[in-house]
Amino acid sequence: MLWSRILQLVESYENDIPVDAFAHVLHGFGHGAMFIGSAFDDEENYEILMQGDPCGSEGDYEKSVHFSKGALLRGIDICGYGKGPEVATMEEQYMCGSGLYMSYWTALNMKGYFEAFEGMDFVHTCASYPWPAGCYRWTFRYASRAQVESLWEDDPCDSAPDSSFDSNIQRRGCIWGFATNHYIPYDLAMHITNDKVGGDSDDLHTLVDFCGKYVYDGKESKDRLRKDVWKEEWLTCIAASMEAIAFDGIANSVKGTIEFFCDQLLAYKVNTYVGEEIAGVGRQVCVETATANIANKGEMYMKDYKPRIAETDDLIKCKRDFRNCLHGWRTDILED
Repeated sequence: MLWSRILQLVESYENDIPVDAFAHVLHGFGHGAMFIGSAFDDEENYEILMQGDPCGSEGDYEKSVHFSKGALLRGIDICGYGKGPEVATMEEQYMCGSGLYMSYWTALNMKGYFEAFEGMDFVHTCASYPWPAGCYRWTFRYASRAQVESLWEDDPCDSAPDSSFDSNIQRRGCIWGFATNHYIPYDLAMHITNDKVGGDSDDLHTLVDFCGKYVYDGKESKDRLRKDVWKEEWLTCIAASMEAIAFDGIANSVKGTIEFFCDQLLAYKVNTYVGEEIAGVGRQVCVETATANIANKGEMYMKDYKPRIAETDDLIKCKRDFRNCLHGWRTDILED
């Protein structure tokens, strides 16, 4: 019901709305879903939200109400989890979920949740929730500086045993959340170190180095079977890192064109386990995701987008064409 109402609200305008603006509407709807869930979950929350000044003296909804896991689950239902594409596509669900999780984890962060755990177990924060990339995006966002440096040394998404996640989709969501938050700081740190020793910045291949941990090296362990999943995990890391560049800012490495920057991945053509074909796919994902913001924000409008996604009955519209993704969320890699 709520989905049909929100889509009706933009119906009369949507032909003239850029696709990315429509995506932001859904993201905002996700924020609202969290508050609706909290109002139904807790009578006190309902009273606060019904007041004339629901933000209170602090001026923040997130500080005024209590978000429980029960409220989050209600919000997940509102965002269309488990529903078919006739209600909400996977891309629309991701956009709604990104706003939902942003409100939930931002509220907990405001109340000191992340400061209370020095040894924060980031893996388990979102290991069983839907649209995990949208969830992990916000838990990793609130990691402290010390935590970030330790995460570079021991990436929890890669090192955690298979039993830590409900599915491979959950692990890919973890990788996305980690990479989209921490590739750019990693790139910056590598350039600062390189400048101090007088190195040539053209020799830095920070994307190769950052995502290299996910490339299969022929080794397996009893806790982590990678042979059949490494390709998707590697592509997830590439896409998430470039989504950060597309929407959050340009990394130091990107001095020339995106195409030139992504060429660094072609070094894997001679890798035993990657090879020319998969290296080419990695470069393609790199370019596509880095330019997604340009394509959806200024060039594609809803009048063109709606017929495109109507061409397939699949829940994941992005599988047919990466331009069907919303706001850089590569649902074809994350959920397929």
